[in-house]
Amino acid sequence: MMNKGNISNEELLELYKEGNFSGFDNFYQRNHKMIFAYFIKKCGSITLAEDYLQETFFRVHKYIHTYHSNKSALTWIFTIANNVLTSETNKLKKVMSRSPTQDHSKINDIQRLELQNEINQYLQYFSPKDQDILIERLLKEESYYKIAKNHQLKEANVRQKVSRMIKHLRAVTSKP
Repeated sequence: MMNKGNISNEELLELYKEGNFSGFDNFYQRNHKMIFAYFIKKCGSITLAEDYLQETFFRVHKYIHTYHSNKSALTWIFTIANNVLTSETNKLKKVMSRSPTQDHSKINDIQRLELQNEINQYLQYFSPKDQDILIERLLKEESYYKIAKNHQLKEANVRQKVSRMIKHLRAVTSKP
């Protein structure tokens, strides 16, 4: 095993690029906590930060052939991390920007499953009861009236809850 203290991040990535997997292991061990902290600060969720960290290092592996050792390794990986954050945020914004009153009848089963998976990722921000309301409205396309009846609430309260939850999700995903 190499002495990772005496070798730069750039050299570790070059070793990995040449097929030396200990270069990647050492680079990961040295830098993953910093990247994780970046995601925690940006998205405020440990679960999301873990997912984004995994995606970032997957992309390091996928795009290692594009890395040039005359560039800063940290700049390169933070560019990847920022791209991960941007793409995941854009996915969520796309999901949340869909109007609850929009006609979803043309959405096929695959699109509905993708939408459900994306929404499920962000349900952690809400109580189980609020999760049910959001799922009924956005995924099951239930009317506000029916949701209100199911949860013994006033229709206006359900409308307000859904609106506030969507606003909260938009705020969480657009943190600078």
